[in-house]
Amino acid sequence: MKTFLSWLVAAVLVAALGLPLGPLPPLGPTFNPGRGVAASYAGEPAGTLRLPGLQEDVTVQYDAFGVPHIFAKNDRDLYFAQGYVTARERLVQMDLMRRQAGGRLAEILGPQAVKSDAVELALGLRPVAEATAARMAQEDPEIYRLVEAYAEGVNAWIAEAHRTHRMPAFFRLLQYEPEPWTPVDSFLIQGAMQQTLAFSIAPLQYEAFARAFGEDAMAVLLPPIPVTAHLPYVEKQPYHQGPFPETAVPDEATLVARRLDLPGSGEGAGRPAGGRVPGGVADLALAWLDTFREAGMPREGHSNNWAVAPSKSKTGHALLAGDPHLKLTLPAIWYEVQLTAPDLQVYGVGIPGTPGIIIGRNAYVAWSLTNTTNQQVFYYRERVAEDGERYFHQGEWKTFRHYRPRIAVKGGEEVQLDIRWSVHGPVVSDLGPQYDDVFPVPQGEVISLAYTGHLYSLDMKALYLLMQAKNAAQVKEALRWWGSPTLNFAYATVDGDIGVISAGYYPVVDPAKGAPWRVLDGQGASDWQGLIPYAYIPQTENPPWGFVWSANQRNMPPDYPYYVGVSGFWVFGSRSQTIYEGLSRPGPLGVEDMAALQLSIHNAFAQRTVPILVEAVRDAPGASADVRKAAELLSRWNFQMEADQAAPAIWQKFIDRYVEDIFGPWWSWAQLQGRPALELQTYWSFILQAVDALTYVEGHPENRDRVDGRLWEWLKDPQTGGMRSVKSLLLQALSEAVEEIQKDHPGVPLEEVKWGWYHTRSVPSLLEAKALGIPPYPADGGPRVPASDYASWRMVAELSPGGAWAMGIYPGGQSQDPASPHYEDQFPLWKDGRYKFLWFFAEPVAGERAELGPNPYADPQTLVTRLRTVKLQP
Repeated sequence: MKTFLSWLVAAVLVAALGLPLGPLPPLGPTFNPGRGVAASYAGEPAGTLRLPGLQEDVTVQYDAFGVPHIFAKNDRDLYFAQGYVTARERLVQMDLMRRQAGGRLAEILGPQAVKSDAVELALGLRPVAEATAARMAQEDPEIYRLVEAYAEGVNAWIAEAHRTHRMPAFFRLLQYEPEPWTPVDSFLIQGAMQQTLAFSIAPLQYEAFARAFGEDAMAVLLPPIPVTAHLPYVEKQPYHQGPFPETAVPDEATLVARRLDLPGSGEGAGRPAGGRVPGGVADLALAWLDTFREAGMPREGHSNNWAVAPSKSKTGHALLAGDPHLKLTLPAIWYEVQLTAPDLQVYGVGIPGTPGIIIGRNAYVAWSLTNTTNQQVFYYRERVAEDGERYFHQGEWKTFRHYRPRIAVKGGEEVQLDIRWSVHGPVVSDLGPQYDDVFPVPQGEVISLAYTGHLYSLDMKALYLLMQAKNAAQVKEALRWWGSPTLNFAYATVDGDIGVISAGYYPVVDPAKGAPWRVLDGQGASDWQGLIPYAYIPQTENPPWGFVWSANQRNMPPDYPYYVGVSGFWVFGSRSQTIYEGLSRPGPLGVEDMAALQLSIHNAFAQRTVPILVEAVRDAPGASADVRKAAELLSRWNFQMEADQAAPAIWQKFIDRYVEDIFGPWWSWAQLQGRPALELQTYWSFILQAVDALTYVEGHPENRDRVDGRLWEWLKDPQTGGMRSVKSLLLQALSEAVEEIQKDHPGVPLEEVKWGWYHTRSVPSLLEAKALGIPPYPADGGPRVPASDYASWRMVAELSPGGAWAMGIYPGGQSQDPASPHYEDQFPLWKDGRYKFLWFFAEPVAGERAELGPNPYADPQTLVTRLRTVKLQP
């Protein structure tokens, strides 16, 4: 049966990828029953396996969802085994991610991947990974040896897959062999995740807007504190209120110590794969990799985490919840695992290709992450000499360093790059449309960038110490080593401590020397002065109100002395408001409340805005019957984004039109529409903040003096200078929304429209192959609610001194192989808002079954698990 299924999957794969037979490589070897695709499913390991490279025996017990529980007698063997079991399930994903980060996709995908490779090489991910590996080997050899052990485990699986003809079919389709894994590859994937969460071209976009509208006008939309910050509905700050130094004192020593000697030589290129690229594969692979690269301004649908103190908990124990939101794919971005050795017992999820776990819990501490989203990339105008080899900095001409990597191209000519580096970082203005279409760079200048991802980041050391932490003090000490990206680590302990530490590198610049949210003068005055000292980064512990939380909102109090970004770097605060209200309600909170809040589809923005909109319609005698019907439906709405209701659809259409009606005329007047990086986007947080403030004050005029009065200048018609009223814009937007819905669904009464007709969820396959992904389905949720669309992992933990426990789920499965029973077996639970119990064994379980007593929170079917034991021997 499994042989037939593997043949069927192979056929589906070819059909799903849309591969025309013409450009395919010879199909005989690919479909050879003994060595081809039919044999490529690795199967579920069992029994005893010999792995050269291990020092002692290792036991791996797979539970019913294919999660490995690894028991080793030392840390080195533990990391070796983690590399082995992860590669067994995710080697294709790992190889694509290291190639994307290292600028080596063209070797296997051909000329269409050259642009992606050039961008990654210009941004420096490869030289950073190489320099990080070399430095860690010298300065932190204990951690480096663990990274090496992980690589050796990956290579043990690669060797076994070759020997047993179990190499994934993807490699045969593209006619290349995966190279041995190295520590540099793990640091490349670390760099890719840094790029996903920290890299941004927002300052280039803001520069273009400032040139179009004037810096003063944009400063109104992009203040350090959001324009809504002083309105009464904004939640209490979850972070400590100081004391801070009166002025922004930089930690120069740490910045100097963390600088890497970049960019390196860049000499050498890989070897292009043989044959031609199968039609469709390259496009699909690149499309999947694009899900890991969103470099513009923050989008909606980000992450949530919080912790509740024992004083506010029903059980008297600390609680923790977290749900990071990332793009969903099959296989998932996460790989779930338990790691156990004499000094380490931890369960959670990590990124395939990197050792350890990132989110999870041990017997004493649980933690989860959200993106801090502060400014971590700064752009500089470099004044360049006529020869193009020198730039002016700190009163003298300095010579650019050159990074000259070569790109091997499958089916094409090798490409030689020559990337200049200043003291700030790589010159990126030569990269093409994504930069020079934003705004023209004057003759005699180039644009470089300084990026925290170019610093020596000891994230793997931080995670190793965090996984061992037994109390809040050890959590804080571990996160001292975290570098990039900056992340909000919410934690809870069995001692009853809770907190959030927004760990990472925060560059210190002087805003008086130039607006850091724009492109800065590169001659020296606006250089990084140091980093914010660890003692002063945003953090809090055990606040008197009994909870902490983060939802990508600004996490610094108003009197924070350091520049960390302007309001546009943080996402719109609707999710944060809902979470705050859920946690601050009277009475104790339980595990069930944590889960309900993660699954909340309450729209706080709509709850504030709809009454003002409805009142505007009531005061408008000329409003049409359809507009009045829409207002009536909204007035009876409970502000839940339910798929089978009409009101959420009306609301979303309305708010999109409302944003366009207020700001669209300005974007058209400035001729920004039609320029992809600069077109008005309704998810931009600084735009939503302005819309929220203008509308709220319309309904609550007593609060007008709490908002910068210059904001109302944006209500003027840019062509005539005439003032537009908020009420007229509300009516106009609702009318347009109704017209759009009626055009989309002619003849359908408004009350019969369904939000699920517009809002769907899907989980695409790794290669965007429709037949191998989860197709779109109508779904509750949507923008600006806690349960938006991309909860890549949901976890709730109770930190009981008598026995901490956790439940969690992600939308997919452990395996990359569609023939595996663990390809998407967790998805049904995730879709239904259920959780599985996370089995955490102190030692290997005797027998083939484990059973838990009653637990009213996790899904009942997960309270019993079968176990499959594998012995790994040297």
